[in-house]
Amino acid sequence: MKTRLATRSLPHGRLALMASVVLAGAAVVVLATPARAQSPAAAKAAAAAPAAQASAVKLSVNGMVCAFCAQGIEARLKKLPETADLYINLKQKVVAVQAKPGQTLAVDKLKAEVVEAGYEVTRAEPMTQTVAQLREQMRARP
Repeated sequence: MKTRLATRSLPHGRLALMASVVLAGAAVVVLATPARAQSPAAAKAAAAAPAAQASAVKLSVNGMVCAFCAQGIEARLKKLPETADLYINLKQKVVAVQAKPGQTLAVDKLKAEVVEAGYEVTRAEPMTQTVAQLREQMRARP
């Protein structure tokens, strides 16, 4: 059995660990990204706490620097069945999501989608205003 390990740079400075293993003449490639360490207390609190639900959620996203970044996040969040409206502001690094009428959004689910897209969520908070109101408020800023 022959094994080869290598790292590869991903967009925005992230690294992936690649392992290539040859078994009986067939090559198998395994991709893995390093997991973020979480303290046992934080993991226990996250498991015990009920998921926060809201009709509109505002996320602060680190690493979102270009239109391609925003497009990737938008595509992932629009696939969720409960998403009605979405607003992304690259300059402010804000992603706002509105639920369909009569539905709610799971904050943890939204955060997980953004993290899976390769970005860091630094803050997530339920909004009292709608995404349309936030969009207008952000446009009015100089």
